[in-house]
Amino acid sequence: MGDACRRGLGRRARPGGRTGRFPAVESSRSGLQARFVATVVGSAVFVLAWPWAAASHNVKKTADTLVVKPANATFSRPLGDMTALRDE
Repeated sequence: MGDACRRGLGRRARPGGRTGRFPAVESSRSGLQARFVATVVGSAVFVLAWPWAAASHNVKKTADTLVVKPANATFSRPLGDMTALRDE
């Protein structure tokens, strides 16, 4: 394995031809950014949908789906733990 690492077989090429030493960190960073955007967009949609959710007495379920789950996936779950994203 040491020989493969010295030759760079474990690295992935970046767009500019450079290789990244930690592709998992770069991958998790982009995933974190996507989950953060989902949290922000979900919050905005919740604000817009709140009158209809209140009229149907579904505010808690709507908030859980649009705000709480994306926020938990972004900020409180351990990195790489996908079990928190499953529907219960």
